Amino acid sequence: MTLTPLRVRSVGLSPLRREETPLRRHYSEVLGQNYIITESGAVEFADGVRYSSKELGHIKGISKEEMRTIHGLKKAFKGFIAGRNKLSKHSKQNKHSKQE
Repeated sequence: MTLTPLRVRSVGLSPLRREETPLRRHYSEVLGQNYIITESGAVEFADGVRYSSKELGHIKGISKEEMRTIHGLKKAFKGFIAGRNKLSKHSKQNKHSKQE
């Protein structure tokens, strides 16, 4: 399986702001924990990992395994997802030729 390359920057996570009141609690079967969605569209998990609405756009459509990996990295490095890299046509060809 190939993981989609993502850029993660290490920064401190900010706590919930007072103006961001949780709408309701949800449960992620993939990550095995509760999370809340704030009024601004941010998602904060029980373990303290927080995804902004922009970050959620970067990880939309990834696999369950990729989500677990990204969440673990985000938690370990206290970072944020800066963007999603796309593999170039050249790197895709090299990857396929190595597998043969």
